[in-house]
Amino acid sequence: MSGLTEGAKRQRGRLVAVVRDEIAAHERLDALLAKQEASVARPSSDAFREATLAIEAELARAPHRTQKRESALKAIGAELGVAGAALTLTSLAERFGGGDALRDERDRLQSIALQTQARTRKVAALVRVHREVTRELLQSALGDEDEPRGDVLSGGTLIDAEV
Repeated sequence: MSGLTEGAKRQRGRLVAVVRDEIAAHERLDALLAKQEASVARPSSDAFREATLAIEAELARAPHRTQKRESALKAIGAELGVAGAALTLTSLAERFGGGDALRDERDRLQSIALQTQARTRKVAALVRVHREVTRELLQSALGDEDEPRGDVLSGGTLIDAEV
């Protein structure tokens, strides 16, 4: 780590800030997913709708964070004489040695990303189950007895009810 130029050290600090921003984004997304998960039983509720809109807004900011990360990697790559596209947080953490803030932040990012991924899958599964239960309830209530396997929702039946 002592062999780094001042420019490389400065770019490393910039990259650490970018990674911290990404960690914060994952933490916000995970909190929003938890809110959405808690409201899945009533998807027509304001809480579900608000969580969904907030998640969409958070995801809309992802391309900007990606651009910032790619720019930081390109800049640090230029300082190190390596193509930015060839660099990863792991490879940079190894270059900078043990005890580096980048290594710690990389580990935090990996942890929160895995947590967010697991919660995303859980919420998606809950929504699928809720949708199927709703479909079966509507089928039982509105279905044609002669065609018990017909799908009420695809048949054009319009209802206005909260489930």
